[in-house]
Amino acid sequence: AVLANIPQKKRYSYQDSIFQNCEKEQVDEILQCLKCYAENNGSIAKTSDELFIHKNTLQYRLAKIKSLTGYDPRVLSEAIPLMVAVYLEEFKE
Repeated sequence: AVLANIPQKKRYSYQDSIFQNCEKEQVDEILQCLKCYAENNGSIAKTSDELFIHKNTLQYRLAKIKSLTGYDPRVLSEAIPLMVAVYLEEFKE
């Protein structure tokens, strides 16, 4: 995988820049939410069912992600940096 070839220090630095305004617990929740959202191809209904939350709660979380990171996961061009951060999580040591 291409992301595995990125030096660990740069991976951490990238994630830190994306989540600079977030507490550790918020980052964990954001990563879980975004991974599920991506796995369900952006479906609000499927993602909310899988996370066992109401659709409006998911919409609130997606809006909160935008307010904390500056990136809207519902807009493809803005979701890409967020998803890179999500997939970098898989390579943490």
